[in-house]
Amino acid sequence: MRQLKIMEQIKNSIKEAGAILVCGHKNPDGDSLGALLALGLGLKSIGKDVTMLCSDEIPARFKHLPGADDVVSFTNTRADLAIAVDCGSREMLGTQFYAFERAEKILEIDHHLVRDSFAPLSLVDANASSAGELVYFLLKAIDVKVDKDIAHNIFTSIMVESNSFRLVDLSAQTFEICSELLRTGLKYSSVREPLYRSVSREVELLSALCISRCCFVSEGQLAYSTITCGDLKRVGACESDADPIAARLNSLNGVALAILFREKESKKELRVSMRAKSGINAALLAAAFGGGGHSGAAGCTIPNNKHKKLELLCAARTLIKTASERGSKPFTDSVSKLSGALPVTYYKEQKDYEYDRV
Repeated sequence: MRQLKIMEQIKNSIKEAGAILVCGHKNPDGDSLGALLALGLGLKSIGKDVTMLCSDEIPARFKHLPGADDVVSFTNTRADLAIAVDCGSREMLGTQFYAFERAEKILEIDHHLVRDSFAPLSLVDANASSAGELVYFLLKAIDVKVDKDIAHNIFTSIMVESNSFRLVDLSAQTFEICSELLRTGLKYSSVREPLYRSVSREVELLSALCISRCCFVSEGQLAYSTITCGDLKRVGACESDADPIAARLNSLNGVALAILFREKESKKELRVSMRAKSGINAALLAAAFGGGGHSGAAGCTIPNNKHKKLELLCAARTLIKTASERGSKPFTDSVSKLSGALPVTYYKEQKDYEYDRV
């Protein structure tokens, strides 16, 4: 009953709004962009004045998506309704939160497991495969016809977030949605091939660097590596070229959790990307360090120093150890039990831990 009431409130807010702002998160990925574009195109189709906003440049591998050319990085629009998609906190909006502060109403559409709500109106379901899946249901609820362009964006959202239907435990409902999307005339190959059939030279060179310096601990269950600004310059890559690498590390045999430390341009902070296989909840680890995400994919930002990296790796080992002891039981303990669970000196005593390579 409560969910029905919330949906009615959302529908009324959209109906009453003339100018609508739709924004995805900073460092955009396929889920955020797919959901942003699908919702933006859908709202435009019913006559709404829509501004699609993203604080960072769209990565090259997603610039082909329908509507991508209409995304802007700044706006003076005073929206009647501002909608955040795939943002687990206001910080994920990046520099664009100023536009939300000026809006009459704010709606958040999200599926993060660990999140810090920032809007009075929310369409949130941690069991959804992607933000795109939630956008699909919303568009259906407001009687938007899902055409081939909208379907392309939603399918991209689902495919990228699930790592080509491999990353998370997907429900039958997700595959039913994909079936409906293909019935619009969308070709599966038109979604998959631009994303996965060809890989840029820069991505391959970065992957090679990461694997060459990758460390394996906890009997090979934890893999971690680092990308520096110097690495990007060396191979002529941009930051988004590193996006697929954590998933590649996690695909290695025996690895349950992969962590990629990515030096930010300022060199004062590290962007941390985490990918986990079934049984390991990466979102809890990320949340312990001020980040968030999902069970299979999460991230955070930490200071760029050896002590903080060791602290995070310590918590990662604790997470793996606890999950192993529990077997198939889900790990749902408080994130506070991960952060600082063991002293840094613990690692100096581990034979399988390459301390000098942190």
